[in-house]
Amino acid sequence: MASKNTPRFPDVTVKLSGHDGNTGHIMSRVSQALRSAGYNDVIDEFHLAVFDCESYNDVLRLIMRWVNVK
Repeated sequence: MASKNTPRFPDVTVKLSGHDGNTGHIMSRVSQALRSAGYNDVIDEFHLAVFDCESYNDVLRLIMRWVNVK
């Protein structure tokens, strides 16, 4: 179990700064990173979690709970 400050998949890093910041693009970048790391089985779960977010900031917080963000 990851600690409060450790993402669920600490071996996956996604660079978000300097890229398109819309939610769909961010979700795509994280999904691609998860897929590349071999976590195909959690991508649908990740998408559902994003769709449950109520704001852009919620999406960013969710992503930081899932992967390392640069």
